[in-house]
Amino acid sequence: GGGGGGGGGGGGGGDSSVENASSFLLDSQWTARVLETFVGGARPITPTTGDGARADTLAKLLKVRFQSHKEKRVEGNHQHWCLVWFVSNIPRLAAIAVLYNHVIRDVHMATNESSLLSAAPSRWRTADGADGKLSGSYVMYDKEKVRIIRSGKAVRLGGLSTRLHEHAKAARILDPNDLNSLFYASYPAQDSPNAPDSCEGYWEDLDMCVGIAFNPLDKKKIDVLCSSGRSCGILSWPEADLTRIGKVQFPGANSVEDRQLHMVGYLFERGYDLMIAPLVNVSESPGFETPMGVFPK
Repeated sequence: GGGGGGGGGGGGGGDSSVENASSFLLDSQWTARVLETFVGGARPITPTTGDGARADTLAKLLKVRFQSHKEKRVEGNHQHWCLVWFVSNIPRLAAIAVLYNHVIRDVHMATNESSLLSAAPSRWRTADGADGKLSGSYVMYDKEKVRIIRSGKAVRLGGLSTRLHEHAKAARILDPNDLNSLFYASYPAQDSPNAPDSCEGYWEDLDMCVGIAFNPLDKKKIDVLCSSGRSCGILSWPEADLTRIGKVQFPGANSVEDRQLHMVGYLFERGYDLMIAPLVNVSESPGFETPMGVFPK
């Protein structure tokens, strides 16, 4: 290690100094705000310095994987402000994923092809009941092959469970256009009349699990989530980005805070997507579709 780096270099302070994932994970007030605000893994950890090192390694891997993600999946401006904002939040995202025990133990041994997410079912919450009404990010868990194969976002009325219903309907492939989606072609419903001859599995093999989610109706929690202060918030929200976010036409979003919640969904959707083993990932989406003005084919 490089001796800690002298506390982030002062200068612009707060958001503009380089802050490691471990500096967040080992900040007990910050992690208390995370655990109070989000619903994530079934069993959050009590972080140790070893976990801090794991989060720092994860953040480095995510930056590398994000570069190849942009080359493969993002058409258009690779320096778009929302992609720069994503990278600036990678240390916090890595700290949160480790805090919720979603991350494999031996991150330092991972290769480019590894899953960085643990597939142990005990670490994940199924997105049903009250959890299904939350907004945020989710993952699709293949129970038959014991692996995570897709990450997604649902920030809307009705929450994650309404997205699950849409996926279930499309997986029946009653509209042949749904075969254009690698997800539905890979995991069609067993009774689909248009299922391909060979596939990875069936829709019925999948569970939707909570990635990182929140209750959009809990004003106190949303205030923390949307706060830009290091001492009272969770994520980095530079003033210039808040101005840009305020101009994006997200469906159903009226206030800047409503729009920020969509960005939170995109942040964790993309972060968890990058942690999926590339060879089993059935998503082809670029992420941040609305702010970037692109939509998956």
